[in-house]
Amino acid sequence: MKSNSNMVAALFGFSVTAIYLTSVIYSYNMLGILHVFPVFAGEDDFSIRRLNSFSVLIPSFVLISWMLSRKFKQGLNACLLSLSGMAISSIIFGIFIELLKSNLYAISERNSANVGVLLYFIVFVVLNLLGFYLGSELSKRN
Repeated sequence: MKSNSNMVAALFGFSVTAIYLTSVIYSYNMLGILHVFPVFAGEDDFSIRRLNSFSVLIPSFVLISWMLSRKFKQGLNACLLSLSGMAISSIIFGIFIELLKSNLYAISERNSANVGVLLYFIVFVVLNLLGFYLGSELSKRN
């Protein structure tokens, strides 16, 4: 019986994380804040950026899925508050990128642009984890 509840929680965490991240990526793309760094070397830059995105986003996807599945075991309210914290942090990050967009487009050096992309992913993940934590703390008070 416990095995089934663990499986349901894991499936829930994975599904919700996949839907959440897909929604954020789609929204950022529609708002024009997904691709804000210039590309100087074509396929070479895309290879570097793909490696950066996979090395940061895939482990964070797994971590967030696991954290959501644990919150799901505590109750749906705790899970929704943590997810809401992540959503708010994504909105804050989107506003931050929108404000910096003209400066990011103006980067004139290839390495700076590629490091910027890596930092973009890292800050996105850190803010989402912070949002999850704050939502989690809020759920403890209710």
